[in-house]
This record gives sequence, structure tokens and C-alpha cells, in this order.
Amino acid sequence: MKARILSLILVLCLLLSSLASCQTADTPSPTGSGTSSGKPQQNAEARSDGDEMPETAWPTPDYSDFEMPGETDTLVLYTADLLTITMQTAVAIFQERYPDVRVEWQKLSPEEYETRVRAEIPAGKGPDLLYTNMTELPDVYKTMGTGLFEDLNPYLAADEEIVPEDFIRGIFDGALYQGKRYIVPVGHLPQILATSEELLAEIGVTAEDLNTYDGFLDACTGFHNLYPESSILADMGPHDNDTSAFSVLYTAAGFRMIDYENAAVSVDEQAFRKMVDVCRLFAGNDPCKLDYADGAYISYGAILKREGMFTNFISSALMLDSFQYGMKNGGETPVLLTPPSAEGGKSTMICTFGAIPKSAANKLNAWRMLKILLSDEVQGNAEAIVGMSPVRVSAVPLYVNYEYYEGFVVPNLCGLDALLLDFDRLSVRPPVLLQSVWDEMKPYIKGNKSFDDCYKKLLNVLEIYKDE
Repeated sequence: MKARILSLILVLCLLLSSLASCQTADTPSPTGSGTSSGKPQQNAEARSDGDEMPETAWPTPDYSDFEMPGETDTLVLYTADLLTITMQTAVAIFQERYPDVRVEWQKLSPEEYETRVRAEIPAGKGPDLLYTNMTELPDVYKTMGTGLFEDLNPYLAADEEIVPEDFIRGIFDGALYQGKRYIVPVGHLPQILATSEELLAEIGVTAEDLNTYDGFLDACTGFHNLYPESSILADMGPHDNDTSAFSVLYTAAGFRMIDYENAAVSVDEQAFRKMVDVCRLFAGNDPCKLDYADGAYISYGAILKREGMFTNFISSALMLDSFQYGMKNGGETPVLLTPPSAEGGKSTMICTFGAIPKSAANKLNAWRMLKILLSDEVQGNAEAIVGMSPVRVSAVPLYVNYEYYEGFVVPNLCGLDALLLDFDRLSVRPPVLLQSVWDEMKPYIKGNKSFDDCYKKLLNVLEIYKDE
């Protein structure tokens, strides 16, 4: 049994590492901010802190005249890499429900997938359902503005089997663009960090003190003051540890950088600088010395040895089990948290999404497949959505309490289920944009240039980019 658990942990670690490295070897995980457009959410929703979400600035159209697309006997799908794992479960369900529909599923290499999707969809060809991750599109905002994809709001309005209230609204509505739903999030990558009560006590703080943006960054500074040679993250990737720290902090902060709908550069300079300054404190410190032969050590050893302040590879209950077990044996009390957004609340990063091209010949079947991807059967299956977290509310407890094999369910001691439900913002991540942010601020983080010089150049780059 222990060998089985260790094997699964190592597979998850490698998959998560591949997700990070596929964004570029020297580039942090790209993200946008708040909602994908910088606009408020569609409907007023109660946040975990008791405040209400603001109403949207975009009016809700009347979809009463909309009719669902007609029946066809085919569904064309493309997948690559980790997406194939998720689609395998979804296709099996689809074929059971719609046995008369022929599924033409092409499993491609990542390179071929990217090339064909970018060439074929604008030409009116390609898959009926674009199921992809954010790294496959240089800029999802500009993609949504091309007019190539269906607004899926009318589909939602006409289909009684699915409603937005079934989902974590901050995530589900976070990809709205000018009030329209061109893409639907299927999986997200929460920035869940793990540490110990004892480590925080050494700094002079509690987990509650890390619930504000300033409190979290101040605690990071406190850790650096005590352990100046340690890393902020127990990083296990093959890339520069400085980019990992920037990735996690930038993503959790939910910086907008560009308000695409209003074609304006939008940066909170004070909040942005505070985050960058914390990254600069830890710059150049060696990554934690993690032993790949011991999967358990990856999730807790660096915390116990104070080689890192946090580990950020607690994206599944299986990884949580290793962390809880290791911390208990080490005599410390495990703590899970999600860093606060610079604007308040909690932000998570979109991982995968579905979209239906306007040129698709089998729109109804594409919609049916998208609903299956959003169902409890897929969302609650931790082995089907490996490397990401569910967006469906009812699937979260299924995901957290997933039975990896008979009799093995991870004890949820650290409240992972509550953390996965506590997101009111979605970061949509244009890789090209984030590459620019990292490239321009890297000289400051590495100690080679002043903040003012780097920031001024960054603003100029953003001004040019938004008008391209």
C-alpha cells in the first residue's frame, strides 16, 4: 500500500512540475487579475467574509428566443498531454449517454495540437469543442475578442440541467468578457500553500495574520529575517526558484496589468512593488534540497528543516496526506492557506477551459461534452482532473474525499475542502503578457537595476502591447 501511495505522489509531483515548466523554463505561471476583464462578477454573491460581490456593469441580455443547435451524429475532439487524461473519462461517459454519436477523437502531441488549433479554428475547421489550457493561447483576452467563439450564456439560459449557481461563482464567472461567456473554466490551479504553526510562531504570527495582503507579505519578510539563506518555497521544479516565488505571489495577488475591455494599462503600483520587493529578498537563494526518491519529503521536509517557508504542491488530497503525515511525525502542526489578493478576497488561476467555435459543425454535442467535463463524475474524480482542482461546488467534497483505491481516503485534517471553495476571483493568464512582466522586473529582483527604471520600462511595454 505504501508503495502505491508513493507512486501516486511522485506521478502528481511530476505532472505538476510539467505544468509549471511548460509555461517556459524562465517564466512564472502567467495570470491576469480579479475577473478576467477587471469587471465585477455577474451577480451579487456572498463572499466568505460576509461582504457581497458587486453587481456587473454589463446588462444581462434576453435569451428567450435562443434555440439550442440541432442534432448531429458526430463530435470532433482534439487533446494533448494532460488534457487527454481528463477527456478519457469524459468520452467514456459521453459514449454511454449518446451511443449514436460518433466521437472522432484525435490525440495529438502538444506541438501538433497547438499548431493545428491555431491554424484550423480561424479557418473554420478543427474540433467542435476547444478543450485546452491557458498555455496554448498567447493571449486568451484577445482570442475572446476575435468573434471566433460562441457566447455560451444563451446555452446556459436554455439548458435546465446546468446553472451558474452549481459552480464556484468567482471562478465560473471570472472569465466573462464584456458580459459574454466565450470560455468556461473546467479546472483551476489554486495557490494553496502549506506550512506549520510552529514556523509561523517563530515569526511571531498566526495563520489568521496571513489573511490580508500586507499581513501575508510581512510574514514572508519575517521569515527571511530569521532564515536569510532559505527559500520562500520548497520548490521542486527544474527551473529558477526566483521565478517560482514570483509566480505564486503574482498569481495569488491577481494583478490585472491590462484592462482589455477599456484598452488601458491598470497596475496598483504600491501593491505590486510590495510583492516584487518580497521576491527580491529571497532572490538568489538556492532551491530547497529535495530528494525525488522520497516523495513524502517533497511536501514537508523543507518546512521542518526551515529550508523553505511554504510548500505549494498541495493541489490534491493525496499530496495533503503526505504533508499531514510528515508534519505529525516531525512534531509540528500542519497549516494550509491561500494568499490573499491585492484587492481583497482570494484569487485562483484558470487551468483548463472549454469553448465552442462558431464554425463547429456539431455544437450541440460539443455543449453536451462540456457539460460532462463540468459534471460531478469528472470534476469529483481526482485521477481524471489530475493536476488541477474542480470548479463545481458539489464536486469539491468528492474530489477531496476521493477513494484512490479501496479503503484509502485521505483524512481531511487541514480543511482542504473549505479552501477550494473560498475563491471569489479568477486569474486568466496570457503567457505573452506575463513573460513581459517577468522580463522587465527580473533585473530589479536580481539586484541589477532600480525599481523605478524597471517599472517605467514595464509600463511602456504594456502600453505598446495593449494596442497590438
